[in-house]
This record gives sequence, structure tokens and C-alpha cells, in this order.
Amino acid sequence: MSHLATKPNYEKSVGEETERTEEEIKHEDCSFFGWRPGWIHYLVNPKMFLLNFSLIGVLRTAYFTYLISVMSTLEKRYAFPSKLSAFILIADNISGMIVSPFVGYFGSKFKGPTVIGCGMMLVSLSCILSGMPYLIYGPALHFLQEDATTIHSSFSKANLENGENYEMCGENVEQCAKGHPFQMGAYILLWIASFVNGLGYTTFWTIGLPYIDNNVKKKNSPIYLSVSTVVRLTGVTFGFFLSGFALRLYENPTYSIDLPRKDPRWVGAWWIGFFIFGILIFMCSLPMFIFPTSMKKKAVKVKSEAKMGFKDAFTTFKRVVTNPILVIDTIGGGIRYIGLAGYWISKPRYIEAQFHQSASSASILTGATSTIMKAVGILLGGLFISKFKPRPRLLVGLIVIVELSCNILIFSAMFFGCPSPHFDHIVLTEQGANLEQPCNKECDCSTKVFNPVCDMANSTNYFSPCFAGCTEFNVTKKPHTFMNCSCVGGEQRTLMSGFCENNCNALPGYLTAISLAGIISSLARTANVLIALRCVAPNDKSFAMGLVGSYMALFVFIPYPVVFGYVIDAACLVWERSCGETGNCWLYDTQKLRYYLHGTTFAFAMVGSCFDFVLFIFANRLNNMYDEEDEIDENEMQQRKEEEPLNKNNI
Repeated sequence: MSHLATKPNYEKSVGEETERTEEEIKHEDCSFFGWRPGWIHYLVNPKMFLLNFSLIGVLRTAYFTYLISVMSTLEKRYAFPSKLSAFILIADNISGMIVSPFVGYFGSKFKGPTVIGCGMMLVSLSCILSGMPYLIYGPALHFLQEDATTIHSSFSKANLENGENYEMCGENVEQCAKGHPFQMGAYILLWIASFVNGLGYTTFWTIGLPYIDNNVKKKNSPIYLSVSTVVRLTGVTFGFFLSGFALRLYENPTYSIDLPRKDPRWVGAWWIGFFIFGILIFMCSLPMFIFPTSMKKKAVKVKSEAKMGFKDAFTTFKRVVTNPILVIDTIGGGIRYIGLAGYWISKPRYIEAQFHQSASSASILTGATSTIMKAVGILLGGLFISKFKPRPRLLVGLIVIVELSCNILIFSAMFFGCPSPHFDHIVLTEQGANLEQPCNKECDCSTKVFNPVCDMANSTNYFSPCFAGCTEFNVTKKPHTFMNCSCVGGEQRTLMSGFCENNCNALPGYLTAISLAGIISSLARTANVLIALRCVAPNDKSFAMGLVGSYMALFVFIPYPVVFGYVIDAACLVWERSCGETGNCWLYDTQKLRYYLHGTTFAFAMVGSCFDFVLFIFANRLNNMYDEEDEIDENEMQQRKEEEPLNKNNI
């Protein structure tokens, strides 16, 4: 009896911890800026947090997708080149890299949901800042004041009426208009907005994922993490949809503009979405402030180390960076992510170039075989872990098998391709492709616009009617025809607009292979997150996520667009050249593109799999994957009490 009576005091003395009951937590933490209505406690549960957390994730993902979608419009509106737009896109990673460790460490010492709410307020501010250039500079009136003949000087009236820009032999008198100056203020504002976005969004995943893991039963954690990830993926679709709607409107929707949307002077209402996201994210961030430090139903243990400072931070840092499982998992996952993320962002351009699909079709196919497949894989992986609770070594072994299978499918996709279109007049030189031939030398052709035409007689393509030496055309019906072409044998032969028909049936096979790869690669997504959360002490989770975030930003998120941009450009045959400047790539060597893209992706993925194999060796060090800490503490304590009399007798 006396032994049982001392049990509470014994528990409190272990580790110098204090306890707070669920009621104490609710009264102390559950409030909205000090306001504690009675009904607020009904909203404080893991499911409501997951709903709020996922909704914020959808909106932020949609914002980033929207920014990518309108970037070309921003480049045209404020006259900055694509190489500068890349700095806007990576600004959020730079800020995230800087603050992630601090957010992870100090965020765990304060009320986590409140820190997330404050961070998302910053994201809301960044959205408003992104739309501010429109309010400061107004709509693009200078495009409407230019004479149409200046922009279309080398095209006839018939071209304009039919919405086509055909460059004919002898008509290219290139005029390099002064245009409008680069508006540095707008560019700086967009960069600052992206930087601020990174500061705020860092709190979302650095604190949010550990908070979910700490406040649900461990057996349910895989389901919660999977649902959160899958729901966020819907933001990609939302972002594309909203950008499509906004860009169909003119920059100032109240103007009555008599211009087709394909006209190069058209500037869509890019700013609308930024203000919409700013308002929605602000509204969704408010409920975050009502959630407590912890929602555990049992007594919550609060360690005295909460008041420690930078000395403790250094100790925690040393403990985290010397954790072999976390280091191996992070480095291997980062290398693999470079390959897969680089592949997915290159996929629309690859489908368009390799299988001769339109840009809209390529985007639809990419969405159907990427977002949907990833969602299915993540859900299946989370359900499997939650249902069967595989041991750590078995779980890592399954990751190795899954990712190797994905690697094989990506490698096999390299063999599904269409032959490059036959261009009889392209000569490869050390300086690149040369389109000029004796038959078109006097035509003064340019590569400003890519308008392929086909000689049906021998299935030969030409870059444009000009490079085919054509001087006459007929656009009264489709396909448009071109006559009197000096590079075609026989003056009576006509050329048709578009590529020569290519009976290539490789697209279904490619989509099947890459869809399976998408599902399989996502099966391991939840497992990787779970391992990263379980391999560190509960109090180190947020700090560990912060360090992982900094590593990923510096060595993964910033480099991979550069790496795969170089890979794609290396397969380019013909570049746009206008007024002495090089623009985008018009024509790719599809065989090189296929080998370069899949070979690079496969190489990164295989290196990542090697790290997974090393992780398999260390997997036995993982413990407490699915059991609750409270249950383990009670079992250990009971075991101590049972051993105590034995020890005394032995003495």
C-alpha cells in the first residue's frame, strides 16, 4: 500500500518533468487572442487541426503554382528576362534556408499553432505584395499605343485576320523597337514578396508536421500525414485553374480591348489571383491561433529545458546532425528529389517536344499522370503503414524495393519515343544548327517565330515558309498552303502548315510507364517522413525538420531547376534569335532529349537508392515507431518497480 501511495511522486521526479492535464491545457492555451468562449473546445481536436492545416497547404501550393503560371506574363509586362525570373522563384528557398533552424528550435519552445498562424500571416502579406506592382504601375498601356504594323511588319493583312504570323521569303525586315524599359521597382517588389513568403511558409511544415505527429496516436500518424500531403496536391489544380481564368481577362478588366488573346500585346489580369490568395490565406490562418500547445488526452509532460538558450541549441544541433539515420535519410532523399522534381517540371515540355503535343494537351497529360498518381500512391502508402505497422527494417526494405522499381520504370520510359521530325535543310555545326541554305540565302529569314511547314511529297519539314523559300500562300482554308517555294523540287508543289504526319504510337506506352512510376515512387513518401520524425527525440522534431529544410533549400530546391534547365537546353537544335538576343528553344533533338532527361533522372534516383540501402543497415536503431511514449514510460516505470525489491534483496 505504501509503495502504491508514492507512485505519483515517483513519476514526477523522473527527468524533472511537470505535468499538465487536458483541462489545464484547454484553459491556458485554447483561446482566440485571449477570448475563451465555451464552444471553442469543440473545435480543438486533431481532425480540425488537420482540416485547417491542409486547407492552408492547398492555398499556399496554389499560390506557388499560380506564380509559375503567370511568370511569363510578368516578364512581358515589366520587361525582365527569364534568367531574372528564376531569382524570384528561388527567393522563398533562400529565406527558408536561413530561418528554418531557428524556426524549428524556437518554434518548439512556444505554442506551435500560434507560430504557424503568424507565419501564414506573412504568407498572406507576400501575396498582397505580389499584386502591388499593378496598383503602383497600373495596366500596360504602352502595348496598346504601338502601331500594329510595327509588331507585325513582316506579315500581311491576311495573316493578322487569320491570327497567324507567317514569315515569307523576302519579307523579313527586322525592326527592333525600343519597347518599354525594365521596371526595376516592380521586379524588386516581386522578389521581396517571394522572400517574405519563404519566411512564413517555413513555419508551416517545420512546426506543422511534428505537431500532427505529436498529437495523434502513432498508429494513426501515417494516415494523417498522407491525407495532409494528398489534400495539398489539389492546390496545383486550383492554381492552374485560377491562372487560366485570370489570364483570359485583360490586365484591366474594365477596358474594352479588341485584341485576340494570342496577340503578343495581350497582357492578362495576372494580379487578380495574388489578392484572392492573400485574403483566403489570411482568413484560414486565424483558426490556427485557437489550438493549444498539445492536444494529448493524457497528462502532457513539459520538460524544464524549455527555458534553455543558445547553449542548449548547440547541444541539440550536435545531437541532430550526428544522428546517422536522419543524415542518411536526408542526403539520400535530397539527391533522389533532385532527379524526380527536375523530371516532373520538365515533363510538359518533354511531352510537347517528344510526342508533338500542344502545350495545353501536354499540361493536361502531365497533371493526369503526376498529381493524381502521386495522390493515389501517397494514400496507399499511408494506409499500408497504418494497417500493418511494418518493423523498421522491413519498412526501409520496402522503401528500397519500391524506389528501385520506380527507377527501372523511369529508365524504361526512355525507350518510348518518337523519331525526330525530318528537317532536310538543317546542318549541324560547332556553333549550333544552321538553317541557311543556298535556296533560301536571299530570303533573309529569322528564327523569331517557329512555323513548321511540311512537304507532303517526301515528308520533309521546314522551320518556316521563309526557310522553305516560299513567296506565296493561301490561308482561306486549313491547313494553310504555301506555293512557289525555291527549296522544294518542282515549283508546282505546295507545302502544308504544321509538322508532317508522324504515325508514332509511343505515347500510351510512355504514359503507362511514367504513371506507374508516379504511383510507386509516392508509396514511400509517408514512410520517409515517418522515419525522419521517429529517428529523433520528440523534443528535437521541430529543430530537426528545420535543419532538414535548410539542407533541402540549399542543396536541392535551388540547384535542381538549374541542373535540369541545363540538361534540357543541351538537347536544343534551334534557338529563337531576335535583335541579337537569344530567347527560348524552338526545336529539340528528340533523341538527345529523351536520353539526357531520363538518363540524368535515373542517375540521381539510383544514387538516392544507394543511400536507402545504407539506411537499411541502420534501420534496427529505429524504435518506438508505433507505440505511444506515455505507454512506454508506464511500462518502463512498472519494470523499475518490479526490479527494485530484487535489487534490494541482492544487496
